[in-house]
Amino acid sequence: EDVDAFNELWGPQRSGQGWTGGDVTFSTPLPDGRTAWIFGDTFIGHVTPDGRRTGGLVRNAIVIQDEDCLTTHATGTPELPDALLLPPDPDEWYWPADATVEDDHLHVLAWRVRRTGPGAWDFDVVGTDLVTLALPDLAEQAIRSIPAAPGVTWGSAITEDGERTYVYGVHGHTDGTPYLHVARTTTDLEGAWEYRTADGWSPDPEASADQLPGISHQISVLRESDEYFLITQDPALGAEILLYRAATPAGPWEEPAEPLATATPPLAGTFTYNAVAHPQYTAAGRLLLSYNVNSLVSEVLVDAAIYRPRFMTVPWPPAQPPTRR
Repeated sequence: EDVDAFNELWGPQRSGQGWTGGDVTFSTPLPDGRTAWIFGDTFIGHVTPDGRRTGGLVRNAIVIQDEDCLTTHATGTPELPDALLLPPDPDEWYWPADATVEDDHLHVLAWRVRRTGPGAWDFDVVGTDLVTLALPDLAEQAIRSIPAAPGVTWGSAITEDGERTYVYGVHGHTDGTPYLHVARTTTDLEGAWEYRTADGWSPDPEASADQLPGISHQISVLRESDEYFLITQDPALGAEILLYRAATPAGPWEEPAEPLATATPPLAGTFTYNAVAHPQYTAAGRLLLSYNVNSLVSEVLVDAAIYRPRFMTVPWPPAQPPTRR
């Protein structure tokens, strides 16, 4: 796939009512050949000729890509849009994580979030739910709460490995270091979950143990032959995209990390975060990555070039490091 085509498709020059920007940017191939792009905070409206956004901000949306056609799925009205995924408690909202498809259903892991104060960072993630949507129209079918130890969110990545599906989560410590957690379950995520402990597996979510430190809240775990690769961006809003290797989908992950790419901020005052891979778009030995762009100083409503994903490709599979040749 041509990376320029992705940057153009999701660029600020797109016209028509619908998605004009968002973050998260997980993608899930659908059985009919389309792709579901999953976004967190999303602007819905249109972009004016001078590059401004109109419309409103919703907490999540799914955009279905059918070749060059993008269809935004949310609730509400064009004048007053609302999120597609709505938790039962009206005082909470969902920030979606990764998703998987089983038969004619899209299963999305979503974090339940509750505001704790008036500031931009005054919120707590209070749990993870599994939201099941029917295909092809994304009608909601069911919501199931995922048991978790305090402080652990699930859905940072999902990878299928044979008859098991591995789900990756993050435990945010009070010292600011995020640690990887690993669980495994059935391919539809609806079976019994087992959680990786220090020396095995347990059905008790409280036994889930810290694994790899210093990962971001969105990652990718990919398999190539008999090796597994974990892709993460510097969790402290750094630009470096890093690679870890393991012999199993549950680790242990070899350290130190290898540099994979740099998600360079495109404009002064912007930052990049939460790079993820889109392995269905691997061609000619290159893997498609996306990363999110935001700003602490610029008004994202005024400049639609900010707060949207950017795309790049990296050589894939990665070469063996010199010490392992």
